[in-house]
Amino acid sequence: MNYMLFLKIIDVFEVKGLKDIKLSNKHIFIANHPTLIDVIAIMSCIPFCNCIVRKSLGEHIYFGRVIHAASYIVTDDAAQLVADCEESFKAGRSLIIFPEGTRSPAYGLHTFNRGAAQIALRTGIPIVLVVITCDPPTLLKGQPWYAVPERPVHFKLHFHPLPTLPKETQEKNNFPLKVRALNQYFEDFFRERLHVTTDFRRS
Repeated sequence: MNYMLFLKIIDVFEVKGLKDIKLSNKHIFIANHPTLIDVIAIMSCIPFCNCIVRKSLGEHIYFGRVIHAASYIVTDDAAQLVADCEESFKAGRSLIIFPEGTRSPAYGLHTFNRGAAQIALRTGIPIVLVVITCDPPTLLKGQPWYAVPERPVHFKLHFHPLPTLPKETQEKNNFPLKVRALNQYFEDFFRERLHVTTDFRRS
């Protein structure tokens, strides 16, 4: 991030709420995914953090070796994913999850996958919701990385620790309903703070 600030690719990199998080503890960081550099931005703030990577990217001719060298979680198998996440937590690493599964549309949000909610409920690791904004939108999916925005970029991370599970989740009497309720809470939380009302399908 310092390199991007130096080159003026990003004019302002703002971080809020990080002081409320004990970084020596493990957390699940659940974030929206507007740009290509979201993982880098969060990892610049959080030491010893892991992330989940699609199997196709782990097999990429250029990025695959880097991803495996960093010991990121590479799988498309839901059952294996939970087991791999648990192993990562045992190794003392926090975890970044993007429930949209791909980069967000400009000024929008895809519907959330339930994997993040399931991992959070199965492991009991404390949850932090990370609202990412990038204004003007840049480094979007399908946009060339070298495309220059029309004005300087303001990139912001806002960390929101979740002290306890939402009441709507706790009140459900079985695991699938708890997962569904927690996932809906996550999506509603981000839609409210990003002022998003339109539903987008993943592509």
